[in-house]
Amino acid sequence: MFRTLLNKWRVYIVEIIKNVQDILGVIIFENMLFDIGIQ
Repeated sequence: MFRTLLNKWRVYIVEIIKNVQDILGVIIFENMLFDIGIQ
């Protein structure tokens, strides 16, 4: 019981981390384009 709960949490955490990385990647990419646009 506890083990399956732990596995579910692990999956959730991995998904959240992936989503955060995607969002950060988009923000960094847009900032780079913005910097290039200014120069």
